[in-house]
Amino acid sequence: MGPKNKRAALAEAMGMPAGFGPDMNYQRPFMDVRELISSLWRERNHVMAAVAAALILAALYLLITPKTYTATAQILIDINRPLTGEAQSMNSDTTRFMMGPVIDSQVEIMRASRILRRVIEKIDYQHQDDAVAPETPAEAPKAPAVTAAGNAADAAEREDAMLASVAKFQQNLDVRRKGLTLILLIQFSDRDPEIAARGANAVVEEYLADRERTEQQASKRAIATLSARIAQARKDITDGETRLQKLSNDNNLVSAGGATLDEREVAETSSQLTIARAEETRLLADLQQWEAQSKDTTGITTIGKLGDARRNHEVARNQVELLEAKFNVLKQAFAAKSTVMNTYTELQKETQTTRDNYLAMVARVKQLEMERNYSMLDIQMLDSAGVPQGPSSPNFPLVLAGGLLAGLGIGVTFALIRNHISTVLRTPSQVQGSLGVPHIASLRQLSSKNSDPFTLLGTHPNSQFVQGILLIHRFLAEIRSSGQRVIAVISVNDGDGKSTIASALAQYAAAITHQKTALIDCDTHQRTLSSRFAPDSPHSFAQVIDGSLTPAGALIDPPSCAFSICTAPREENTLGNIEMLMSQAMTKFVKAIGREYDLVILDTAGLLKNVETRALIGMADIVIMVVDARTTTVEDVAAIKDLAPDLENKLAGVVLNHVS
Repeated sequence: MGPKNKRAALAEAMGMPAGFGPDMNYQRPFMDVRELISSLWRERNHVMAAVAAALILAALYLLITPKTYTATAQILIDINRPLTGEAQSMNSDTTRFMMGPVIDSQVEIMRASRILRRVIEKIDYQHQDDAVAPETPAEAPKAPAVTAAGNAADAAEREDAMLASVAKFQQNLDVRRKGLTLILLIQFSDRDPEIAARGANAVVEEYLADRERTEQQASKRAIATLSARIAQARKDITDGETRLQKLSNDNNLVSAGGATLDEREVAETSSQLTIARAEETRLLADLQQWEAQSKDTTGITTIGKLGDARRNHEVARNQVELLEAKFNVLKQAFAAKSTVMNTYTELQKETQTTRDNYLAMVARVKQLEMERNYSMLDIQMLDSAGVPQGPSSPNFPLVLAGGLLAGLGIGVTFALIRNHISTVLRTPSQVQGSLGVPHIASLRQLSSKNSDPFTLLGTHPNSQFVQGILLIHRFLAEIRSSGQRVIAVISVNDGDGKSTIASALAQYAAAITHQKTALIDCDTHQRTLSSRFAPDSPHSFAQVIDGSLTPAGALIDPPSCAFSICTAPREENTLGNIEMLMSQAMTKFVKAIGREYDLVILDTAGLLKNVETRALIGMADIVIMVVDARTTTVEDVAAIKDLAPDLENKLAGVVLNHVS
């Protein structure tokens, strides 16, 4: 069974569809996070560059942006103060529902143009964004003659300047409610901290003065209006009483107890007549009783009482007749005066109504004078604005934090896009898809503390690097037959780490599994292994090629190494060395070493740029490719497949090196 069939069978038997070795199952969900973190770590330089650029831009913004200072004053608006009189009855049930609208209204009043105009004049605030440098005395034009048109133009120009200042002031003024409290924050910003403090305090002062002035004017207008109406009512009362007096004198209408004398006399006569009629009726009943009960009509007693009863009844009847005659006369006289009486009564009622209105207005004026300095809103300044010690804009921490976040966002986005469009082989699944061979192991880049693989083999047997070498050796032991002893370690480019892996594999095979191992440095360009293990060796495979040395004589045993090594010739004639590697004699040398050793490892040069490596692939029984997860691309793999036709049949697996 060939290497290709053996590796496929081994991968299938071990349930490894994407490769062989400690590769990670990238189909598990959490591996996506690890892949993301690995991608960002690989592109950390770009991310850091984006963050640095963003921070530099933020610093430049902080340097060129003018500093703005903000001063803050606080006032309290209490709309729950106790109310008295009519105000209490009208507003006791609505105050709590009007809290929000009342405070919002005060905010708009504070930003009103009429208040800001007085503030601007008070602090001499100027809109200087478009200020023009004054002319020199020599260039100043002569003052024009004062005309009406000139005055109008000056007035229009001043008004435009005022409007610009008001607009600028409103832009820099911020009035807002502090949370859900009844406190208003008045903030004013300016490049000059003193102007900022003066502006905020002036707004509060002018607002309070404007409010007091408005309330005083309203009270004055109400009192003046009521005073005019009181004067008119007083005049109307005087006129009404004069007319009543004249009407009473002309018609003998004397009022007493709310009625005229004629009315009272008619009422009294009617009452007397009623009483007289009742008395006459009673006396008549007595007379009739005496007449009916009397039996002794001749007796002196009966005759005396009957006579008294008749006389009393006669007197009562005469009294009734007199009162009836008087009542008729009075009624006729009262009827004659009825029109005058009606006029008198209406005039009397009108005068009384005017008098009542007069008294009500007098009472209202006294109430207004008492509440003249009373307001439903109790407004007081809590804190005046002090001169700010530090600028409010630009906000240094916020700008720097924004720059940092923006740089991170741009850098991470760029890194993800770069990673997405990159064709570099970074994962076992990508290696499997591009090469169609098992992934043997993934090796991380050795740190500076653990840069010597031989030290790791002896001191850190459980390290990830040593475990990777162990898997490579196990993989080779599984797929190669007894006659397959020559292993070529290749890579796409130089510097992919194949020499380190080849030497560590040789040391592991010789020291741990006690295989007789030979390591041949075929990289005549770098000579990494020759310089590392036998820098002073006088022999190389060049002497074997020219026949001056036997194959066994070209191998030496370096100190502290369990394997033998054949060094590469020095770069005295690079083209000659390349010819030697591609010669038939080199093939014989490799086969001769393979007969003497259990394992022969060939360290080659980068396949993409060195043609001699293609010949070495033909000399090897099994080829292991080292793929640098930082630089090797899909295009590189396609190129080496075209350059080395024998690679597909001899390539057993791939070692992914420098994994993040």
